[in-house]
Amino acid sequence: MCTQDDIPRVMKALTDHLEGTSESYQCENRLLKKDGTWRWNLDLGRIVKRDESGKPLRMVGSDTDISGLKEAEFALRASEQHLAHAQEMASLGSWELDVKENSLKWSDEVYRIFGRDKKQFKGNYEAFLETVHPEDRDWVHEANMKSTHEKKPYDITHRIVLPDGSIKTVQEKSKTYFDKEGNPVRVEGTVLDITEKKEAEEKLKKSHQQLRDLSNKLQSIREEDKKRISREIHDELGQTLTAIKLDMTWLEKRIDVSEPPVQDKIKSIYSHIENSLETVRRVSTELRPQVLDVMGFCEAFQW
Repeated sequence: MCTQDDIPRVMKALTDHLEGTSESYQCENRLLKKDGTWRWNLDLGRIVKRDESGKPLRMVGSDTDISGLKEAEFALRASEQHLAHAQEMASLGSWELDVKENSLKWSDEVYRIFGRDKKQFKGNYEAFLETVHPEDRDWVHEANMKSTHEKKPYDITHRIVLPDGSIKTVQEKSKTYFDKEGNPVRVEGTVLDITEKKEAEEKLKKSHQQLRDLSNKLQSIREEDKKRISREIHDELGQTLTAIKLDMTWLEKRIDVSEPPVQDKIKSIYSHIENSLETVRRVSTELRPQVLDVMGFCEAFQW
């Protein structure tokens, strides 16, 4: 006995054939068995005799147990669903190109990544190239041709343009299969959406550049400070010490320095002044060598 859920479908298929809408009767349905379980059945039938008015008089048919086939079909569908879910979670799609027929098949995830409608996508190589960013299109095509010519897998990253004008970055890998004569017959590949990764890399690169710019700015400020301090030490403090030395010379000529203690003290003062001037020159040079401003970095570095 056919299950209640399948009766409407069975009756429609049978009515369509009896009324001449379909050439034959064919319907899959479930049959309840005596033990309460059910099996899948394929009914096939055909009217072989009608009366003068076209009314069916005789119909022959057969039924086949297709439970095993349906189980395999359900398992295949479940596997395809699991694969589709896995691809969606990983943002990874798969595709296959029949080179001779120029027929391109995309998985559901590829359609999602490219933002394309299955019903509107032409499903060929040229249609794929149209989705590639105009600035990347030529070299992407060259990469495909080179991969086929050299019989090597390829791994490239390029941009695509979605119907709404937004841009994504994808990574594509593929492998080409050849016949006995060495002609390409099929290309299988994957597409990975790496837009977020690429944006993160660009932000990180921009951040690093900002840090480098900031570091250069700080270094420039430090160099300017060193230059200013060096100039102040050299010009102001150096000039002050030189003036003290000149004043000492003036005093030396106008006082009695014949006594040994006075001569020793004057020599000591001159010594302190000379040491201080030497210290001023050394500190000033260490802070900012004058040769750096006069001759440039390379000559200053050699010096």
